[in-house]
Amino acid sequence: MNSTHKPFVGPAVKVAVSMSMLVITSDLFAQAEVRDGYTMLLYPKQDKNERITLLAETHRIKGGSQTVNTQPPQPYPYLSIYEGKEGNPLANYTEYKPRLDRFYARQGAYFLANPDKKKSVVPGFPDLDGGIHGHSGTYHKNGMSTGIRDKMDQGYVLQYVERGHVYGLFMDAEKKSLFVYDAANAVPRQFLTNGAVDYDDYRMSTARSAKLVGDSQFEWESNGWGDAKIHFHGHYRYLKEAVFSYRVKASELLEGFAMHDTVGGAWIAQHLYFPQGNEALEYLLGRKLKGVVSERGDLAFFSCESEGKTCLMAVKGAAVDATGKVTLTQTTTPSSVTIAYWAGKADRLDAAKTAMLSASGNFADAAKALPSKTKGSPKPQWAHVFSGKGVLADEAAFKTPYVIDTLPVPILNPYDSPMVLSGIAFNEKGDAFVATMFGDVWKVTGINHTLEKVIWKRMIAGLNSPFGLTYADGKLYVGDKSELIALHDLNGDDEFDFVERANQGFEPLGRNVHAGIPRDSKGAFYYITSSGVMKLHDDKSEWLSPPSRTAMAIGVTHEDRVWSAPQEGGWTPASVIFEHHDGDDFYRPGRDHKTLEDIQGALDPGLVYIPRGIDNSTGGFATVRSRKFGLLGDKMLNLSWGACSAQLVLRDKPEGATRYQGAIIPLEGNYLSGLRYGASHPEDGQLYLVGHDGWGTYAVSDGCLQRLRYTGAPSYLPTSFRTYANGIKLGFDEKLDKATAEDTKNLLVKQWNYIYSNAYGSPEYSVKQPRQEGHDMLTVKSAHLLNGGKTLFVEVPDLDPAMSLHVYGQLKSEAQKDVELNIVMTAHYLQDAFTGFPGGQKTDAPVAGGPQLELPMMITGLKSKTIPDSVKAKATTIQVDANNQLRFILDEENMALLNSIKVGDRVVFRVSNIEQGDGIAHNALVIDKKYTQEIGIFCDTHSSSLVARQKSYVPLYDKEMAKKVLAHSILIAPQETDEFLYEAKSAGERTLICTFPGHWGIMRLDFTVKEK
Repeated sequence: MNSTHKPFVGPAVKVAVSMSMLVITSDLFAQAEVRDGYTMLLYPKQDKNERITLLAETHRIKGGSQTVNTQPPQPYPYLSIYEGKEGNPLANYTEYKPRLDRFYARQGAYFLANPDKKKSVVPGFPDLDGGIHGHSGTYHKNGMSTGIRDKMDQGYVLQYVERGHVYGLFMDAEKKSLFVYDAANAVPRQFLTNGAVDYDDYRMSTARSAKLVGDSQFEWESNGWGDAKIHFHGHYRYLKEAVFSYRVKASELLEGFAMHDTVGGAWIAQHLYFPQGNEALEYLLGRKLKGVVSERGDLAFFSCESEGKTCLMAVKGAAVDATGKVTLTQTTTPSSVTIAYWAGKADRLDAAKTAMLSASGNFADAAKALPSKTKGSPKPQWAHVFSGKGVLADEAAFKTPYVIDTLPVPILNPYDSPMVLSGIAFNEKGDAFVATMFGDVWKVTGINHTLEKVIWKRMIAGLNSPFGLTYADGKLYVGDKSELIALHDLNGDDEFDFVERANQGFEPLGRNVHAGIPRDSKGAFYYITSSGVMKLHDDKSEWLSPPSRTAMAIGVTHEDRVWSAPQEGGWTPASVIFEHHDGDDFYRPGRDHKTLEDIQGALDPGLVYIPRGIDNSTGGFATVRSRKFGLLGDKMLNLSWGACSAQLVLRDKPEGATRYQGAIIPLEGNYLSGLRYGASHPEDGQLYLVGHDGWGTYAVSDGCLQRLRYTGAPSYLPTSFRTYANGIKLGFDEKLDKATAEDTKNLLVKQWNYIYSNAYGSPEYSVKQPRQEGHDMLTVKSAHLLNGGKTLFVEVPDLDPAMSLHVYGQLKSEAQKDVELNIVMTAHYLQDAFTGFPGGQKTDAPVAGGPQLELPMMITGLKSKTIPDSVKAKATTIQVDANNQLRFILDEENMALLNSIKVGDRVVFRVSNIEQGDGIAHNALVIDKKYTQEIGIFCDTHSSSLVARQKSYVPLYDKEMAKKVLAHSILIAPQETDEFLYEAKSAGERTLICTFPGHWGIMRLDFTVKEK
């Protein structure tokens, strides 16, 4: 790569060469340092079209509006997208311009300044971007795609071939010969020439399985060790090779593969080496094989015909019979077996045998050499080292003592690897390990207070979408879609040489994205699948909690409590933090819950609901353990992927309550990307956070590495809370000013609920008027500063149990520093009235248990219409599957039926939602193709309304739009099916489309109705 390399970048970059450093003469890079043609990026350009990025496709904002609608005049300034960003350094970035920022704090400040404007119910959050583009906002990027993963240099060993423990090995310098290995069963699976792993470009290749392409030379089926128990240890990386290590029964062995390209055609040698000898074993070349066995020289040959090819296998060191069974006799000394594989035309069989015979003299030595390849590779594969200078925050620009520093990231690099950062961990020396969603782990050194020289070095590539890192007991653990692994640098060259399978019970994940993998104090790990929360320990996987809505966040608290944070969706009214309790929680109804009574009797509340105006898409957690981090040094932070921010999470259990409830306190500042994970530096004690771009985020960079730093000044964030029947008690670590804290004019309290339903998320509803959108404005009767100025009790006589309770205040510290109080908490349970304040009426009555919330619920949507059997008998039924990749899927037969529709035909569309149980609902509409964009934009814009939910997101609630809907389904839940009738009354182009929020841009299928 040289200085002219400009992958996926529009405007040209002019550079002038000065020694080894390239000096920028264009402002395209914003703040960046370029060395050897590679860019260490700090801040991207504000205009998305001028950014340095390898994910250029994502910045086309696919799936969202290309331009921001003008917001009409608003009755309150806190509803305006044009205000409230003062002092925000990201205010002028493309994605941030339409953002409705700091809604709840602005609302609180407005009503404190204008008490005469208060009403009993005030507006709730109106959706992203002020609601001018509907529920999903302007730049949701639901249809984002990039082909970069097919282009990037991932090395010679790929662990992302398909769902499961399947590896791809490139076996020549040109990477044209691809060998596929099934690590779950410790067997070879396929050998291809002109081979490649073809990644789907949708949602950065995380949502759909990759495919193998190429010319298949040999395929194995039902081969391997039969019913013998396999314990797979992992694989060693040595130059361009991989050595697999596992135990079959009680025999330890190493396994390696080599490609031989000879006149008879390419063939594969499989070398098995048993360092301590082996017990009697059997290895199957394939089940139910019938072949011809012959011997020649030191090889036993087995040949057969399969799918028009002649297959040849040669065995050295063991016997083979006519059924393809290889028998290994017991030995007590080191032993080896080699099996060679070839397939081709029958007239090349003798040439293939000759080639194998000529190489067989080296088979034993090749097998014996395998242990020498388990010490580390003699030559680094990733030689480039990148360095850059970070930027310290201007502390004066922050109102709190927690400021955000920015570390440089090698956005452009010689591997064409997008720096989509998805995990971080530190070793005991303070070296950071940073994962990328595309399969890298990098080492980042030079991290100190000044960030004067931050150094990046790639340590491994080709992993299967790692999300989350944990460093413990001298090992770096990685949770990816295939397995829990531990990475080892065996020779100290800053590259990982051994990829260890750390748990045999890990079940491969198939979600778009996933979360992992935190560890508790006893050494157990946790991750999320469609089956729920799983616990990994003692080489097994244990079910901890039932499934919830899609979660990208899982964490372990200081008390070893397991939290997950699903994002809003069906039966998940808002993003929420759940606390899991050994399988006794229930957070989402299943197929056996048919009525509201069933659901109400089953659902448990969340620990805390996260208002959409604070976080529209949860990303991860940071469990902070640092004495040098001030007030936050022993706290849990919730990390926002969508809003690129962080919040402090508190937890409390009132006396008499059966469950804990939580509180969210937004922290100051925004990050360049959606946050996923954070880790405390073992030396400086500060919190380092990584994140990345994606769908549904306000991210402005491919990825970011930033530091949340404590300046040492006092912090006035609440550290505890409790809800009572007559108010709220908040605890602080620092003293507040009595005069401002006890002045009720400085405090505002509001409450609201969400409604659980089968619709996508929920608006914010009044508690006192349950079907009215908005917040209840409550009475602040009095306020009392207690406990020497560190406890504030706010007396609120009209408080109800509520899913969300917001307390806002403009106070001062004892030293007269401005203090903004901004906390949202759950108030499912109200402890008996608090009386420990002047004027409080004391009582000797025991705590009997206060009011408790019953979760509001409703079932929305149209009811399915029964199609008479007489109509069905004369109609054509077309089966359509709707999946979690936002596609309508038809097999060949049904696609032919779709393409054969003529005027006058009646068609029954039978639509099955084949998403997993925790997936998304879909609908299906037949419309004229010419109305696709008009209907799609209309449905997105109105998707947050109650009437849209009640009509299954089918726009029947608008007279003009209803005329354009030719036929439609109901809202179809995961694992459910609906049928609807379409009558083809005229010829022309039609579209089958899903108008569930955010889906229409990609979930559609065009077809043509022909004349008779």
